[in-house]
Amino acid sequence: MTDREIDRSASNIANFAPVERLEVRSVPVGPSQTDLEFEVFEKQRWVFEVGGGWSTEAGASATFGARDGNLLGRGLSLSLRGSWAGNEQLVFMVGTLPPVPGGRISLISTLGYTQGDSPDQPDLLAQDELLASIEAQYAVTSFADVGLYYRWTDTRTYEKAPDEFNPFPVDVTVGLGVLGVRTVIDRLDNLFDPRSGWALTSDLGWSGQATGSDFDYLSSLTNFGIALTPFKGVTWLQTARVGVAEPLRGQNLIRDVRFFAGGQSSIRGFDLNSVGPTTFGIDFSLVPAGGGALFILNEELRVPVWGSLRAAVFADLGQVWESWSEADLELSIGAGVGLRWSTPIGPLWADVSWPVANVGISSKKAKFYLGIGRPF
Repeated sequence: MTDREIDRSASNIANFAPVERLEVRSVPVGPSQTDLEFEVFEKQRWVFEVGGGWSTEAGASATFGARDGNLLGRGLSLSLRGSWAGNEQLVFMVGTLPPVPGGRISLISTLGYTQGDSPDQPDLLAQDELLASIEAQYAVTSFADVGLYYRWTDTRTYEKAPDEFNPFPVDVTVGLGVLGVRTVIDRLDNLFDPRSGWALTSDLGWSGQATGSDFDYLSSLTNFGIALTPFKGVTWLQTARVGVAEPLRGQNLIRDVRFFAGGQSSIRGFDLNSVGPTTFGIDFSLVPAGGGALFILNEELRVPVWGSLRAAVFADLGQVWESWSEADLELSIGAGVGLRWSTPIGPLWADVSWPVANVGISSKKAKFYLGIGRPF
């Protein structure tokens, strides 16, 4: 074995998912031989996570997670994760088979269940969803992956309190099978509190009769984020999100496929999912209709205040349109201020935001958000 082959073997073993570190020692044997000793240290198998937050739109929320990183001693990772909030409860299980030492292909399988409010009429309609998916990922580089996946969702939308005298209550179940390709590039220096670098995720999916779906459509969603340091200690974060969904075979774009915007994870200061086209709900009030075209831009500047405490000023703008052929410059804009505190368990943050342009059906009151992790 050459030195190069030894280094390559050591690198392949050290990069295997369950391995924490590797020590290589050479032990002379006789006058002309050497034994190589590879001592492998396994990562901690069990990892537990807890988190929480609070927002004007959803109230209190909590998250939990448990993961075994080396199930059966074969590198298989099995995770159980969940979240609870006033408007949604979610639990799902993820199994991952990482690449063998020196390999590039991994397999990921997900099974999940969500119960919560419908995004367009949360006061009147509930939504239950069962999800199952399988994905094969190929590691192009150490920071870029390409994946081919199949995802199945079974979504039931129904009235929370149906009228016993209504002969046609809302109770609809939609099954969607999606075959897609996903690209992930991550050059950020920190996933939860980045100070420099950039990241890109792109997802392209097709749904049709051949995939076992009730409806035919194409959809794409791309996210791009960049973190800059214009001055010492100052961080400028920017994220852009672009989505397009087009029905096929002369069909209409169903609600389950449409994009919605407004709220903590998109345009802060607006009521949840309130941005964009509207329609009449089952009680004849105006409700979000969603659309096939989405654009969101988040801008945030963080400046140091004291120690690891930073102040933030931000603006979020974007819009949902029925299609990109109807897109215009009438963007909804929210702005606000917040605090960011870096801790050993992750960044703690608090925000207050207001809708300032193209408010639409959202309330004009200030919205408040508290949590741990990335604000957007």
